[in-house]
Amino acid sequence: MFKKNIVILLSDVIACLNFILKKSLAFLGLKRPISLRILVYHSVSSESFYKDLGESNVSVDMFREQMRYLKKKFKKIVSLTEGVDCLRKSELGQDFIVITFDDGMADVYEEAIGVLEDLKIPAIFFIVYKYADSDDGRFMDWSKVSSLKERGFEIGFHSYSHKRLAPLNDDELKEEVTQGKKRFEENGMSVEYFAYPYGFYGDFSSRTEKVVKDAGFKASLTSVMGDNLQGRDPFELRRTRVSWRDTPLRFKMKMEGSYDWVDTLKDMFQRLASPSKEVGSHAPGPSRSFAKDASLVLYKKCQFDNLLSRG
Repeated sequence: MFKKNIVILLSDVIACLNFILKKSLAFLGLKRPISLRILVYHSVSSESFYKDLGESNVSVDMFREQMRYLKKKFKKIVSLTEGVDCLRKSELGQDFIVITFDDGMADVYEEAIGVLEDLKIPAIFFIVYKYADSDDGRFMDWSKVSSLKERGFEIGFHSYSHKRLAPLNDDELKEEVTQGKKRFEENGMSVEYFAYPYGFYGDFSSRTEKVVKDAGFKASLTSVMGDNLQGRDPFELRRTRVSWRDTPLRFKMKMEGSYDWVDTLKDMFQRLASPSKEVGSHAPGPSRSFAKDASLVLYKKCQFDNLLSRG
């Protein structure tokens, strides 16, 4: 726990410096590129319980204040469908925000839906088939999932049983994605978007992406921290994880991109520590996602240099 808190503290210090740098550049007229930022939540629960559920959970009061801030700060809080369509067509025009929920927690249905409806904020809920099909009261059942769709929210697929996909063999992978999607749609609702279980570097690969594409999905979402610039592969979309640790300032810094570097840096250090470790596609060396990250860094640098040259 001590080691984890030290890592969090160091991350916050670096993020603060990043935030100050971004604000200084913005003051000089050098603004960051327009992007699609996708937020991910898991549980929205009571004040006394939410910290026990894990990092990606918030209290009801925190969630309400965060949604109010987003509503005031960003003009475009859109559905995932609109966000992905504009990203694919390079028609963002301004910063877009999308709200997502993973796992289909029952408390989200009870506590978050009212806030979203009051503020007229769209959202998508990624449902695990086995969770919805069980009698486990922690998760929404099919009647609640259907109710979400009837109330105008989007429904996405979060796999058949929430297994890590990359280590699975081909038959197991298709069972989790392709067959799971068919069973899901037998309950009367089609799904066009997929969210990887866990979704960090090593949990998805070119092999898993092909299965997701072949199953008929339009896009897939990871849990890798970051925004999505125009040109981002819609089958490797990044998301911004929201935590009970996020004070109003920390949440604002996340929306400004001050924590977008966290997972890429962590992945880089892991690769340096274990250069022969097989990741995602079961092949050594940098993953395609990591290579794309490097390309995006160079792309941002070129944009920055161009702006300086104009000045």
